Amino acid sequence: MTKQDKPHQSLNLLSLKKISAFLGIIGVITGAIVGFSTIIKQCKEKKKIDKEILMHLEVGSKFAEQVKLDKAIKEYEKVLERDEDNIKAHREIITTKRKKLMLKIGQWPTVDEILSQIYQLQALHPHLKKDTKLLVEESLLLRHERRTKAALEVMERAHKLAPSDSEVLAQLGLLRALTSSRNKVEGLDLLLKAIESQPQEARYHLYRAQALEHAQEDAESIREYYQAAKLTTSEDIQARKTHNFVINHLGDISKKFFNQDGPLISLLNMPLEEWALIYEYVINEYENLPSKSSGLEHSRNAYLATLYYELGDFKKAHREMEKMLEKYAIDYQSDVKPWKQYQHWLHWLELHIKILEKSGLAPNTFNDARKYVKAIHDELRRREEAEKSCVVLEVQDYGQPRLKVGIKYLNEESDIGVLVLHVFEKYPFDKAGVLKGDRILEIAHRQVKDFQDIKYVLLKFKQGTEIPIRVKRGDKTLLLTLLIE
Repeated sequence: MTKQDKPHQSLNLLSLKKISAFLGIIGVITGAIVGFSTIIKQCKEKKKIDKEILMHLEVGSKFAEQVKLDKAIKEYEKVLERDEDNIKAHREIITTKRKKLMLKIGQWPTVDEILSQIYQLQALHPHLKKDTKLLVEESLLLRHERRTKAALEVMERAHKLAPSDSEVLAQLGLLRALTSSRNKVEGLDLLLKAIESQPQEARYHLYRAQALEHAQEDAESIREYYQAAKLTTSEDIQARKTHNFVINHLGDISKKFFNQDGPLISLLNMPLEEWALIYEYVINEYENLPSKSSGLEHSRNAYLATLYYELGDFKKAHREMEKMLEKYAIDYQSDVKPWKQYQHWLHWLELHIKILEKSGLAPNTFNDARKYVKAIHDELRRREEAEKSCVVLEVQDYGQPRLKVGIKYLNEESDIGVLVLHVFEKYPFDKAGVLKGDRILEIAHRQVKDFQDIKYVLLKFKQGTEIPIRVKRGDKTLLLTLLIE
């Protein structure tokens, strides 16, 4: 190689190095561009997934609000298909399944199935053992199975974690108030704090009403039930069920505080005006209930009439009594119908007479009502006299042949036996020598206090059996033999 060739070689090597460096830079830039493009693509994909997750969560929440719980669960499950560790979706599925169970919608799961989901989620994500929402769900499920002590322990843990959470305060307050008289005051205080935190939450008023009723603080419990009913204005299934329960329960409570002469206001310790206002609301709401409690079904107008009577509003009291008469087709100018049917309503009819007498309203109705009630009393006296004695010619138990008896007896329980009023000829007691005026003291060595004792023994023996009977005749006690036919 000549000296002239060496500069050319050096120049070529320098050019190759520059080209290699340039290509390297291009490679780096290309790699950066590709990498950046991939990152942008991944970010876009993540944003798309996040957007879909958010959409499914929102749709699930909407379905849950409408109590379309199966559809809500499907939406939350779609979230888990995109993100299996999405805690919010897991929580919502658990809550929705618990609602299905408690509302008994569709094919609901068992308590243990839902509890298993909670425990599995907590095992996979240990920090969720301190998640108050899951602890509340666990407690509600345990309470649903009447495992109250366990439910209380769970809520105590939740309260330590979130002492000011309104849901925790309400659930713990109810459990404390219901489980121990010692914790009653603390429980009611916690419920009051929950209500102060969320005064429009109907459930908290309902919980406090139940706690107060358990504590036998009746007036306060009625006020809270009333608040709960007024606040359940939503049309979803859960709200309607709560509203229906409260109205029916108030009807049952009201029945407890009425007797034949009127409301037991001294026991209720509530102003009559307030009680009348609440009761008016209850019976107005009651008309629209799909299922009705017996507490209001039969006597609601008469109860309200009693309240108006006590308040001195005789016009309103008369109007409510007229509604009751119309409902049960009672016509004071007609004949008294079957006495048993109207025996239950007799005290209400007597109340109507008092209302008419004190108010001076409808004097003709007042006179007709007095005659009608007198006719009922006369009929009752006749029936009472007739029922004092009974005639039994035969007795029979299910699947057994009829056994002849043949006596008329005084229908009353007595420690000195059954008084025989008449003995029919050719019947077993006649053949045994029993006479009118005898008292049957024993049959088959069993003491007799009423005819049911005789019937019980007769049905224990087969036809053709002879059994001893002991009777008292005057000052004498005789032992006779009765042949069962």
